[in-house]
Amino acid sequence: MGILKKLFAVAFGTIAGFALVEGGARVWIRIAPPKILKNQEETVLYQPHHHLSYEIAPNAPSMLMRGPHNSLGFRGPELEARKSDVFRIICIGGSTTYGTRNVNESECWPRILESMLSARGIAVEVINAGVPAYTSAECLQLLREKALPLDPDLVILYMGANDIMPRFAPDFRSDYSHYRRTWKKPEMPAPPEPGPLAIVNLMKTRTEPRAPVKALRAMTSKPYREVPEVERAAWARSNTLTFQRNMRTMVDACRGAGSSVLLATQSYAASRIVEGFGELRAQFFREGLPQNSAVVREVARQTNAPLIDFEKDPIPLQGFDDYVHHNAFGSHAVAAAVSRAIIEKSLLQRRPR
Repeated sequence: MGILKKLFAVAFGTIAGFALVEGGARVWIRIAPPKILKNQEETVLYQPHHHLSYEIAPNAPSMLMRGPHNSLGFRGPELEARKSDVFRIICIGGSTTYGTRNVNESECWPRILESMLSARGIAVEVINAGVPAYTSAECLQLLREKALPLDPDLVILYMGANDIMPRFAPDFRSDYSHYRRTWKKPEMPAPPEPGPLAIVNLMKTRTEPRAPVKALRAMTSKPYREVPEVERAAWARSNTLTFQRNMRTMVDACRGAGSSVLLATQSYAASRIVEGFGELRAQFFREGLPQNSAVVREVARQTNAPLIDFEKDPIPLQGFDDYVHHNAFGSHAVAAAVSRAIIEKSLLQRRPR
């Protein structure tokens, strides 16, 4: 009888434990936010745009290292009505401005910049208008169509890395139309078929491998025969004139709208370039990043615009998550450099409207 009682107790405990876990799984599936249970690819953030290729959708969902997003498609809180006593700054750039490696929006350098200036007693609002993978061509259009209408007092232009890839794509065109195509939402992998047990269904959403989804850049770039000879020949024929034109036009557009402008060369870790590209493309970036930095310096000289030169005063290596994206430490260092430049170069003077 003692053995039977033990077996019965074990069986009862097992059944009760399973029932408890199954019940918990059913409750979790019922109350969990849908975004936790569905495929969470970055592509859900974007929508096609007739000449920008793509943009972040208004109020796009928030996810790990992405968001939150406001009604303008910018990363950060909803904008308040323009206040005459609040200094408004807009930051323009790609993923290194948006903060694709920063888990929390508070870790992105534009938000840290706002905190640093606010700590000095300055009434300031900093808007993060960075969009992952945007080149200077898309940044120029975003500046004209979405940023300048917000009446910024100061615009910070921080870019350079994304203008390198169009240079080794064949059949170069100065508007990058040889490289860009209008983004089309890809077909998402179908979710696993639900079974009778909630615990099994919950496990499937966490453990089953999902079909690979292409990177954002692959879905917004025109396909071509990616062989070394083709890319090497395209690179040899390329130059920085398009990047220079776009940067100069952005400076002129800002000033024409009554906004001050601050330029910054792209911050990068040369020793880590090969990690993401392979040796051939790494060589293009080793050559192209210093070239684009030289362009930004030249535009600053031509236009007498204030400049932060991260190539000459680099961010420490421990501030990088890869060759160009910053972790929280790096974002803080970028924000500190920008804050210092704004104060030292007396850029907090509101221009008359």
